[in-house]
Amino acid sequence: MTSIEHTSISSYFTQMFLFTSLLILTACGEAPLVSGHLDGSAPAHQLKDLLVTGLLSGGYCIEFSDGQTFPLEVDDEGKAIFIPTADLPADAQWEVRECPASVSLTSKNDDGLLTFSNKSGPILSFVTEARLPHDTTPAYYSRDGFIHPFYSPSGVELTEDYPRGHTHQHGIFHAWTRSTIKGQMVDFWNQAAELGTIKLVGVKELHGGPVSASFSADLEYLAYIGSDTVLAAREKWFVNVYAGTPKINMMEITIQQTPVIDSLILNEYHYGGFGVRAHDAWNMEGTSLSPYDSLAFIKTSLGDDHAESNHTRPTWISMWGEIEGKTAGLTVFPHPSNFRHPQPVRVHPSMPYFTFAPMVAGEFVLTPDQAYTARFLLISYDGEPDEELIEQTRKSYK
Repeated sequence: MTSIEHTSISSYFTQMFLFTSLLILTACGEAPLVSGHLDGSAPAHQLKDLLVTGLLSGGYCIEFSDGQTFPLEVDDEGKAIFIPTADLPADAQWEVRECPASVSLTSKNDDGLLTFSNKSGPILSFVTEARLPHDTTPAYYSRDGFIHPFYSPSGVELTEDYPRGHTHQHGIFHAWTRSTIKGQMVDFWNQAAELGTIKLVGVKELHGGPVSASFSADLEYLAYIGSDTVLAAREKWFVNVYAGTPKINMMEITIQQTPVIDSLILNEYHYGGFGVRAHDAWNMEGTSLSPYDSLAFIKTSLGDDHAESNHTRPTWISMWGEIEGKTAGLTVFPHPSNFRHPQPVRVHPSMPYFTFAPMVAGEFVLTPDQAYTARFLLISYDGEPDEELIEQTRKSYK
């Protein structure tokens, strides 16, 4: 069992949020604490930051001259963030005020899941304890340290764990496939090969605010070489969960991996890296359907659909479809600073998953003095994807 620092995560967040405001019921009539003008526009449903001075870290509200009011989170260095639900023009005048406290973004650690929710329901869960789906599932498939489920704003589960046909895939995860250590092939992705696996060490650095919450997770990449288990690399996840809006849920994942051995060679291969395994309702495996039949729809920034997108290099990729009578989906944005950006994507022809796979573009080597870092922003939504919103999110993610 992995360790989680702080004896009660739920209690910790509750205490934090008692002193912050996420839902603004009324604007206070008192004089503003600080005021100013936006530096550039603030598009709807996009995280916007600004600098404020003279305020303690915590939760406030930001009110604009047109009457719109949003929760505001301020850190120790005076950086403030908010998420507007409507477009705000450049130079819009704002005022920061105290606000009535209302707990709306919460976390709960229960039954091996660290779950973050807003007032509408759960946003995501991070799996902290490995559990096999059935008594007959081989033990080598055991896995923790990934996100599942990721939900749409109305509560549709978009991801899958231990899915039909590919039991080794787990929600939103990261793993290398064909790799070489000291001349031996290892594979951290395909657990049934028993050449390697990934284990969660612990979760820590929990933070909560009125607009965002965050945590970090430590993982180890274990290689099976002969009769030995070799610690090949240490990986750290930094996850920011945002309160979102009625239109989207949103999170950002930053992955930093540092080899412990002299070198970890990532061989050229057709998949691996940062993966998203979507709901099994979209899984055509084992059915009479042909590849690319539309149980799940794909669209990328390049305009490619499911049949055309494999091994292209888009700056975003969307997957959506119907789950239990509701249409919902998600979009992933790789950060421009990522290695080999834009990385090639592997899009499976019949199973609902895709990966950002830098090894598709050729072999590369990781060493202890050069960490691998990758960042991804993910949004979820109900209905079909809003391409205008998606393109604006891409432009804002920099």
